[in-house]
Amino acid sequence: VVSIFGSNEALSVTERYSIVCEARGSRPAAVITWLKNGHILTDTKIEVLSNGNVTRSTLHIHPKSEDNEAILTCQADNPKLIGSAIEDARTLKVYYAPKLNIKVGANLDVMDIKEG
Repeated sequence: VVSIFGSNEALSVTERYSIVCEARGSRPAAVITWLKNGHILTDTKIEVLSNGNVTRSTLHIHPKSEDNEAILTCQADNPKLIGSAIEDARTLKVYYAPKLNIKVGANLDVMDIKEG
């Protein structure tokens, strides 16, 4: 069994988060890999508990606006069993300040524009 813990609440670009994934029932201990849209993430900490039967991985992430709607996946694999990988995934929701670009129209004189 592989599970990403915690609520799936929106994240903010102004914060850093720790997200936990746990794999149970693998002997030897599972190898856990975190992926974001298929790309491996490496800022993690691994703990092996219950005589190797439980592997817990904590991912440290500082989301960016581009991470909104990205798929975050926790994949656990038993190194002794080929094709044993199982995973849990969630879609990231990221809050960020809006970005915009404003251009003056070709027929406007910038000097004629006044505040208010």
